[in-house]
Amino acid sequence: MKDTLSKLYRLQVLADQLMTTHKQADELKKLRDLNESDYQSLLRLLNQQQEGLNEALRLKQTIYREMYNGCFEVGRIKKNQSKQTHKIDFRSEVQLDKQLTKYQNTLSVKFRELNQLLWQLGEPLHHPTYLQAHLSGSLEIYNVMEAERDLQLSFAGYDLNEKVQKSNEDTLEEYLQAQCKKASNLIKKMGGAGRYNTFLMISDAECARLVDGGFINLIAEDQKLLESKLTPVEEKRILRDKIARIQVSFEANARSYTKLSSAEPRPKNYDEVLLEASNLGYEEMKALLKPHLPFSVEGRPEINDKILTDRFDLDYAINHEGFLQVFQEKYDRLTNLRLKMNRVEELQERELRNEEAKVSDKNKLSITIINELSTNPQTRRHYNKYRDISEKRDLLAVAYVKRPTDKLDAPFSYKEEFFCSGCHVVISKGLHQIVRKMEEMKVCDSCNRILVPFAHVKQIKEEVDPLLVSEEERIAMEERGELGFIPACSNCECELYEDKETKDELIVASDYSTKCPHCSSYIVPLSYEEYDTSAK
Repeated sequence: MKDTLSKLYRLQVLADQLMTTHKQADELKKLRDLNESDYQSLLRLLNQQQEGLNEALRLKQTIYREMYNGCFEVGRIKKNQSKQTHKIDFRSEVQLDKQLTKYQNTLSVKFRELNQLLWQLGEPLHHPTYLQAHLSGSLEIYNVMEAERDLQLSFAGYDLNEKVQKSNEDTLEEYLQAQCKKASNLIKKMGGAGRYNTFLMISDAECARLVDGGFINLIAEDQKLLESKLTPVEEKRILRDKIARIQVSFEANARSYTKLSSAEPRPKNYDEVLLEASNLGYEEMKALLKPHLPFSVEGRPEINDKILTDRFDLDYAINHEGFLQVFQEKYDRLTNLRLKMNRVEELQERELRNEEAKVSDKNKLSITIINELSTNPQTRRHYNKYRDISEKRDLLAVAYVKRPTDKLDAPFSYKEEFFCSGCHVVISKGLHQIVRKMEEMKVCDSCNRILVPFAHVKQIKEEVDPLLVSEEERIAMEERGELGFIPACSNCECELYEDKETKDELIVASDYSTKCPHCSSYIVPLSYEEYDTSAK
């Protein structure tokens, strides 16, 4: 009977291992599909965000082009108006006034849209003097401001490679030198730095008028939630604070292009300074011009000291990284995440291949055991009973006796109780003694599974402390083979060593005399070589 029970137990263990292997293969396939689906979803979302950013950049260039064309048209109309002053042609004058008003209104709207777009892109806003140049049709002043902005952006750490590529210059230094020379000639053409300073001297009231309402689109969604009756009172309070911060910060940014309190925003010999800078290297040029090109905010918002968004540093009108770098960081993180998922999948696939390599041997061994049990008339009825129970109990026909208090937090009164591993119901001590003798086949009173006192040696992964070793390091250790496998009892999952100090594995005798020192279960040899040797 002992041999019959051991064969039934082996058959059950082999069936469990085969089922686990197939289940592991299915889980790995689902994991791959899920990882690929999540990766593609994240990549698709990131690409959509990138497309939105590219569309915003294209829109920015379109607005710049439309504002330049508007500035040119305003200048043309003002020239035509000056020609009409000596003529008595009221119809032409009214028509020119209408055209001028139309272009100036359009430019005001475009200026507001441009600043809202620059805010969302994390770039410094344009000062209202930029709009004033457009409204007056002053192309020379407009071009000087564009040159100064390129210098400021470069000194603040922004990437101007795209502008350099579109120009005829080879390097950023050559491009900035050309901008300095261009601005110097334009300042001479317009009448010197004094006239430029006069143009830059714009009052705070005029600034407020020009930027008034420029943040409306930025707070449109928050404003809708604030006006909704369904929004809770606490959320409305948070929205009001957020809207106030955006308004104050936006208006502060709009005033940050130049120091308005300065009597002379640019030095009197500004054209000469620019001409001198056009012959210097980048660092010398930066040291010479940066004091004359301030990029500072006129005071911090007093509503909340917390920076509005992560893309603003202490001088939060400047964003040294910009959204392009943020998107690149997202791509890098997504790529690293994909590589980590690939490594996890590779480890699981390696384990699966090792298990699948044993599938054919396990199938052969199962067939051999089935033939031995079914051909012998004395054991045939026991095998038939095993098969009937297996069909009714989800392929789990053999259960072992266990004490769960070794692993579970159970009351002290249950310390000496024995349980069925299949249904976890307490069995009597008398039944347990009969099962331990292995003189007859006994079943659980609750689930009718065959009870055996056996266990086998299984290999469990060596564990590491998650507080000391990260998941990535653990995977790397597995790949390098630094994490091995530990022999353990399949019943109590305690380590099994012949000698704990030398880590020699426990040698299992083929006569079922070897016991687990922790749960006292008989250890059944399951290795194919040992079974084949004993069969011979």
